[in-house]
Amino acid sequence: MRDERDAWAPLRAALQTSRRGPGHRETSLADIDDFMYMGTRDVVTDDRATTIWCYKHVMTRRYLNLSTAGAAFAYAGSDGRYVACELDMALAHALS
Repeated sequence: MRDERDAWAPLRAALQTSRRGPGHRETSLADIDDFMYMGTRDVVTDDRATTIWCYKHVMTRRYLNLSTAGAAFAYAGSDGRYVACELDMALAHALS
């Protein structure tokens, strides 16, 4: 069983990372309190097992999917695939 005591660690790290990047004003407005933790998914991406932590924005109802290592993923459809994407792109999508 997965230890989910700090389910917010990937989101916290992603928000801190996005605030450091130049020219990312729209994503720097994101706050951890604007998201709900929805659980994890164990998936295979690029032939590697990855745990993806899923968060839903409270207003837009869009998901932000992050790995423990801080990579962002987009859900690719009904077949359950996740594909890697840029963190700032994933944050902008979740906030729009």
